[in-house]
Amino acid sequence: MNDTAPIERARTSTIRKVWRAVAIVVAVVCLGHFAREVWQRWPAVSALAWTPRVALCLVLTTLLTTAAVLLDAWSWGWLLRGLGVPATDRSAAGIFAVSQFAKYVGNIGQHIGRVALAHRRGWQTGRVVLSLFVENGFALGAGALVVGVSVMAGLGGGDLNERAPLLLALLVGGWAFGTWLLRRLLLTPPAFVRRLLKLEEPISLRPGLLAAYLGVHLVSYAGLGFGLAICLWGVAGHFPEHAWKVPAAATASWLIGYLLPGAPAGIGVRETALNTFLGTSVGADVIVAAALIWRASALLADTLVLGIGVLLSKNAATRRLR
Repeated sequence: MNDTAPIERARTSTIRKVWRAVAIVVAVVCLGHFAREVWQRWPAVSALAWTPRVALCLVLTTLLTTAAVLLDAWSWGWLLRGLGVPATDRSAAGIFAVSQFAKYVGNIGQHIGRVALAHRRGWQTGRVVLSLFVENGFALGAGALVVGVSVMAGLGGGDLNERAPLLLALLVGGWAFGTWLLRRLLLTPPAFVRRLLKLEEPISLRPGLLAAYLGVHLVSYAGLGFGLAICLWGVAGHFPEHAWKVPAAATASWLIGYLLPGAPAGIGVRETALNTFLGTSVGADVIVAAALIWRASALLADTLVLGIGVLLSKNAATRRLR
């Protein structure tokens, strides 16, 4: 019998509570800071926003975000089947889409919801949880790649078109390296992951599946950056001069909000991060207004995705009964 097990569990529980408390404090501070920015700049923000062009941008960004989330939902089905879970595209996308709205309750609510709904369908919980580990690893890897390439695009000066072949090579090389690295990590997962998921064998996924799955995350981040660029154009009437900063700022701010579990859907955190990354080069008034539109489009997109998820789940249930 292991006498240290209760001590380890108590220590782990304490660490989680401390981390959660710190994350909540950071989230509240960021939300308060951004609310203060909106309050102080509201006359300028209200003068910049709410034109027909902004309304068009809100619609376009909402549709773009909806498509990106549904692409992630569809690709989750690939991953589940690769891990041996009997998930159809319809059922996986339905669970993903319905659970997505739970992030407004807590920033890990969507993951808890997916595990719970998958369990109701009889899918093996350990493999579903494993898919979330893989998904988050790919999200972080793809985000780091997007930020790295974006930053490289802004270095060195000169014509961006002249550096395009180098940037493309960096993107493709990073894509290939990321696929190889993630496959190696899955074949030899860390000890705590093996214990948590009770893995007795290496996780072997086809390189083609991993490359495609990483590619989906890259496309999602590209959509994220393009959506923010549309919001900035809608507010300012032109795209930012340093366009390379937009995908880097969009991806980095999304990741920061994603990694803080105390911030529901990253509210306040992402907006504060955007203001930090782009406020100087774009203008604080413009970025505050664009951040509000970006957040509104995300909320509308998540509402649409929830409705689509309910329809997909009903259709999947009907098919099972036949």
